[in-house]
Amino acid sequence: MKRITLFAISAIGLFAQANWFSLNPPDLTVFTWNNQLSASWSTSSNGIPVLSIPFHSSPAQWNSLIQSLPASPYTITMVFCPSGPTYGIWHFGITLQDAANKAENMMLNMYNAPGQVIVYQEGNASTYSGFENSIFTASMPVAQVRALRVVDDGTHRTFYYSADGGTSWAQQFQEASGSYLTPTKWGVVGINLQAGSVSAALYRLEVTTP
Repeated sequence: MKRITLFAISAIGLFAQANWFSLNPPDLTVFTWNNQLSASWSTSSNGIPVLSIPFHSSPAQWNSLIQSLPASPYTITMVFCPSGPTYGIWHFGITLQDAANKAENMMLNMYNAPGQVIVYQEGNASTYSGFENSIFTASMPVAQVRALRVVDDGTHRTFYYSADGGTSWAQQFQEASGSYLTPTKWGVVGINLQAGSVSAALYRLEVTTP
C-alpha cells in the first residue's frame, strides 16, 4: 500500500512540473495590424494563437500586431515558442511604437540555435527605411520556450530575458524611459528574411500596470 501511495504522489508531482510556465494567451482580435502584408495568425486546437510571418525582403518588412499602451509604469510580458524550418535571420519580439510610426523592438533573433536578444531602434515600424540602430545584442542559452519583458517604471525602461518561460528573469539592458521615442502603442512583432514561413506560438502576451 505504501508503494502505491508513493507512486501516486510522484505522478502528481511530475504532472504539476509539466505546467511550469504561466499561460495567458492573448486575444489577438483586439490588436491591430501594422503592415500585415501576408502575415497572419490562427488559433491552435488548444487555444494558443500562432503568429506566422512569410519571407519578406527588399526591403525588409516588420509585421506587428499592436494596441494602445497605458501610461507608465507598466510591464509588458511575452512568453512564446519560435518555430521555423531552419535557423536563419528571423525574429519575434515585443514592439514599442510612437505616433510617428517609429519603433523600439526587443527581439529574439533565431540566426542560430541559442538565438540572440537584440534591442533595435527603428526609423519606421513597418519597413526598413535606411535607419536601424542596434543598441544591445547578447547571445542566449538554448531554450524551447522563451520569454521577453519590458518594464517602464517612469524613469527607466528595462529589458529582461527568460530561458524558462518566465519563471526567472535576467536583466539585459536599461535606458531612460524617454530614450529615442515616447511609445503610444505596444504589441508583438515578427521579421523573416529567409525563404519559407516562420511562426511563434504565443503562450502569454500582456501589459500590466500596478
